[in-house]
Parts: sequence; C-alpha cells; structure tokens
Amino acid sequence: MSELPKSLVSIMRDEKILKVGVGIGEDVLKLKRHRGLICKGMADIQAMGMKSLGLAAKAPKVGLKALAQSFVGIELIKPKRIAVSNWEDFPLTLQQIEYAAMDAWAGLRVYQEITGKRQLINKPPYQDVHVETIPSRSPVVRYVLLLALVVLLYYIFL
Repeated sequence: MSELPKSLVSIMRDEKILKVGVGIGEDVLKLKRHRGLICKGMADIQAMGMKSLGLAAKAPKVGLKALAQSFVGIELIKPKRIAVSNWEDFPLTLQQIEYAAMDAWAGLRVYQEITGKRQLINKPPYQDVHVETIPSRSPVVRYVLLLALVVLLYYIFL
C-alpha cells in the first residue's frame, strides 16, 4: 500500500478544517485501522440530520439525497451509472469529478442548514441539481472542487 500524501494527512488531522460527510464514522475507522491516521474535525451530517428531524437512531438511515431535499430544498439527481462507476480507475472522468464535487457541496450546505452557519456559500442558481447538466466551469463546481479533492484522494490512496 502506498503512503498517503502529506497534504492529505495534514488536512485530515487538522481539526480546524471541517470534513463533512454522511455516515463517515466507518471511513474514519478504516483510515485509523488501515493507515494509522487519526482524523479530526469530522461532522456526520447523517446523525446530525436524523437528530434534527426527530428520527430515532434506530430508524432507517437517510442519505445525502434525502438530507439535501429536507434541509436545503434541492433535489440531487445522482445517476446510478456514475455512482457505481469505477472510482479507483485513474484518471477519474469529468462526470465523476462533478458528481463528487456536487456531493461535497451538498454535504456542506446540509451542514450549514443544520447548524445555522450559512455565511460561506449561498444556494446554487439551480432549482433541481443535475450532475450531468452543470457546466464544468460553473461557480458551484469550482467552489467545491477543493472539497471533493479530499474525498477523491481518500478513495485513490485507501
């Protein structure tokens, strides 16, 4: 197994850099178990969202699509063919990068709505967000590409 990039390790260990995800506890445990990496600054929006919606911890888990609909009021269209595509193949396709970027952006927006911290970004200029129809140079994609990079590096180097 190759060594994780120092920049990724630094980001994952820095509690001042917020890392938001849906059900990320398993990922954090994998990184600790397989790589010895202690991750800090993690926020599980699945647990936060379920609590905020008054759902019991034993209720069926909600995904990012449902959280984005409930908290941000947008419908994420997540084509199955992209979701189940080979994320270990390099280089990733533009559609995979946009899909990951939209997930990162939506996760951040859900976090902001749950916590009331909306000062970073506003809602996108799209009512229904379709990964396949967002221009690759759109402000939304550019803004969250850095966030998606952390996710992509994780999957590439795990």
